[in-house]
Amino acid sequence: MKNLLEGFLSTLFPRSCPLCRSVILDRGACFCPSCLEGFETIREPFCRRCGSPLPHGMPDREDALCGVCLSRGPGFPVPFTVRSIALYAGNVRTAILRLKFGRERPVGRSLSLFVKEHYGRFFPAEAFHSILPVPLHPRRLREREFNQCVLLARPLAAHLGISLDLHTVERVRHTSPQSASTEAERRKNLRGAFRVRRPERIRGRSILLFDDVYTTGATLEELARSVLSAGPRRLCGLTLARSPSPGIHP
Repeated sequence: MKNLLEGFLSTLFPRSCPLCRSVILDRGACFCPSCLEGFETIREPFCRRCGSPLPHGMPDREDALCGVCLSRGPGFPVPFTVRSIALYAGNVRTAILRLKFGRERPVGRSLSLFVKEHYGRFFPAEAFHSILPVPLHPRRLREREFNQCVLLARPLAAHLGISLDLHTVERVRHTSPQSASTEAERRKNLRGAFRVRRPERIRGRSILLFDDVYTTGATLEELARSVLSAGPRRLCGLTLARSPSPGIHP
């Protein structure tokens, strides 16, 4: 009965694509087919540490690393791996900018469905206790009025039946906007930016960190350092998008 009612309502009041405003015929689609063609999803092979796409034709090995990760050495004492769903380019970039700076909530809701649909490609059998979105400093939250990471991760947490943790870690430093900074400046800017308030909610558990865009990895890595100090059993990161190559995005 519910499906019949939803079908009837979708016929009378069809959804429109939040990017181009065209009618979406598929009730479950997050964007129209034309707009989705402009979403460049990341497929194997990719770096097993940071999730960066590797050149096509490379063997998809469990120990495959990109040049950046190879040059940085072993990284964290406890394994911390990141996966990204799509490249920060084309319609993905347009949608994220319209959410963050245009405050277009319908775009955010569709992006959150896109995240939920693609999560299983990277963590098909992973059982996390909670999802921890990158927190905003209170001042930035007042300016923007919402945390886009929370908006994007909430449907995934509900789908997985796990908590969306908004209180265990806080951002204690109001860092300057990162878009015009070099990688070194970003890392210096973020040093000590996060603090774990409730370590007992992390200790011995599997935690998934979530961010909207991976550029240099500085934000997720600094957050991971704070979370790892509380002793999680496993720690992974997931982002909606990542820059096509390490660098700066607007």
